Amino acid sequence: MAEPQSVREMYESIKPVTRIWLTAAFAVTMGARFGVVDLTLLVFRPALIWKRFEIWRLVTTFFFLGMPSFNWLIRMYNLYRYGQGLEMNPFPAGSGMHEGNLADHFWELTVVALFTLVAGFFLQLPVLGPSLLAGVIYLWSKRNPNTDVTLYFFKMKAIYMPWAMVLLALALGDDPVPDLVGIAAAHLFYFLHDVLPGEAYLPDFIKGVNLVSTPNFIYRLFDLPRTDFSAGAQRAMEARFAAYRPGAAPAGAPRFQGQGHVLGRANPQ
Repeated sequence: MAEPQSVREMYESIKPVTRIWLTAAFAVTMGARFGVVDLTLLVFRPALIWKRFEIWRLVTTFFFLGMPSFNWLIRMYNLYRYGQGLEMNPFPAGSGMHEGNLADHFWELTVVALFTLVAGFFLQLPVLGPSLLAGVIYLWSKRNPNTDVTLYFFKMKAIYMPWAMVLLALALGDDPVPDLVGIAAAHLFYFLHDVLPGEAYLPDFIKGVNLVSTPNFIYRLFDLPRTDFSAGAQRAMEARFAAYRPGAAPAGAPRFQGQGHVLGRANPQ
């Protein structure tokens, strides 16, 4: 595939969820900078959500990543790189390193965001965008643990990246709480998704059950197949229905598209 030749082509090449988040974050920051957007209407205020039914705050609180600054640019870059990296290789419905798809990515972000909102309620955090971004980086590091990354000239394996970012925040005198909240929320998702189902001490009725598996209605929303089977089985089923691409599939034929990348493939640049 040819490299994008223009800003528009580069923008359109970004994966859809990451593109929407990047666009919203840029618009909110620039709007706040020039007085067009009132941040007090967007941040997480539980009292206003319950009393005035301002439910949009449950979403818009994740759009603000800070005012224009060097840290904001770094966050936008991290969202572009690691957000897109996770979107290309999300956690599937079943545990393991096989492919997930767009529905799985939407669901994992939703679950981590819900966990982050709970923490934000108890810690009284009005802005949760940096926390969700830290959670995305944590999940990406779990999907790509042995990938080499560089953080301010320091090279390391991806699995250490989230903790290095916390240490860097401490060294620069920044508040590490937002990052720690996001890491904790993402780790809870990871624990429920990949660790808990394999524990031997669980009772039989819950053993092997993925409590945060992507629901069927999310797959129907995106018109994508479930991903709780092996990558080999998924590829075989895709090959079976390859004749239906790229046009619309006949009635009754499942559509398989938007699959993520497996561990070890190149990250987006």
